[in-house]
Amino acid sequence: MEQKLILKNSNGSLSADGKTLTGTSGTHWAFASVDDVQYSSGKHRFAFRYDGLITGLGIASVDSNLDGYWLIGRNTPGKQRGLCVAGNSFVNATAGSKYPDDAAYCQPFSIGDIVEMEVDFDNGTMEFFKNSISLEVCFTDINTLPKPMYIIVCAVREGGSGQITIVETPTPTTPIAIPANLATNAGDAKVSLSWTAVTDAAGYNVKRATTAGGPYTTIASNVSGATYVDGSVTNGTTYYYVVSSVATAGESGNSNEASATPNKILIPTPVNLTASAGDAQVSLSWTTVTGAAGYNVKRATTAGGPYTTIASNVSGATYVDGSVTNGTTYYYVVSAVSAAGESGNSNEAAATPNKAVTPPVPGGNVLLRIVMSDSSEREYTVSKSEVTTFVSWYNRTVNTGNTCYTFTDSIDGSLEYLAFEKIISFKVLQLSK
Repeated sequence: MEQKLILKNSNGSLSADGKTLTGTSGTHWAFASVDDVQYSSGKHRFAFRYDGLITGLGIASVDSNLDGYWLIGRNTPGKQRGLCVAGNSFVNATAGSKYPDDAAYCQPFSIGDIVEMEVDFDNGTMEFFKNSISLEVCFTDINTLPKPMYIIVCAVREGGSGQITIVETPTPTTPIAIPANLATNAGDAKVSLSWTAVTDAAGYNVKRATTAGGPYTTIASNVSGATYVDGSVTNGTTYYYVVSSVATAGESGNSNEASATPNKILIPTPVNLTASAGDAQVSLSWTTVTGAAGYNVKRATTAGGPYTTIASNVSGATYVDGSVTNGTTYYYVVSAVSAAGESGNSNEAAATPNKAVTPPVPGGNVLLRIVMSDSSEREYTVSKSEVTTFVSWYNRTVNTGNTCYTFTDSIDGSLEYLAFEKIISFKVLQLSK
């Protein structure tokens, strides 16, 4: 149904088609209602084009002469409600006036802007829109006023001039969604960005700052796809990024912020470092790193370091450390070296060098005497072949095989377990004939 304005006083004039209300300078108020229809329930939306300097939208109650509770431009305390639009300000809605709470609803508009008002009697709210963008709900208490109510338009107040035209209500535009999950990946003089694509986005704006939280500068507009590579960066500088979606509805808000610090790519870190203990030596090996000019070997006597470099620019992926003491556990890492610099440290590997024990000649029984870390001794009558088995177990590579050796009591058959790290030394003695 086509809507028309109905003039409510002699201070304004209507166009021939009843669409435009005009008020001239020197008049007091120029008011009109929409279709002279009274509303008391439901949700209703009206749209107007802003054509002049001082205008307003609101609702009025009690009677068609607008004598009663006006929700726009009324000087009665507590009764002024509505949207006041002006090139600069609206006299009765500026901060510091008797209605300072209305200051938030005094909005700047440009000629040709579409102003919409949505009155929801079911929820008691009144919301305004500027070119289909919500200015947020302004009032939540309109149902406290007498009903039914009229939709009113004000084109001018005393000392001003203005014009407003009723238009077809635009189809509300759904704002474009904000991109999510922005992530960055730093490279050599570049930063790669990715984010979750937004449905119906025509493109994305990429923004960058050198301070967390901005201010941001747009470095790429209408980017197609949900990835972007920023090649205009300097190694060593931290950059902070956000992206926004772009569509017919306009531009979304900014995404989450993600940061990255581009740097020259270093040599990869060696992997699979292993250590094998020997007599006063430890043998190391690791996986070769492509592009490595050499390797630095580092050692500590405490797990996790701190490490001391014991060999630099080692060629090949093996090294034998001959500067060790039997019985001491050593912890090793290696790093790769190239023209780009030194890599991070490899995994840690440990070994405890020990003097090799020569097994006894097989045949007959012997006495095996073992000295423990608490200075106690254990003696076992065993076969020479079991001594050979025990010695092989003791000489094994650290951190491989069983950590305990099991002896069977020759009298009652019970089992006794000896922990490797508790053994200090042992002897093999011939039994008396």
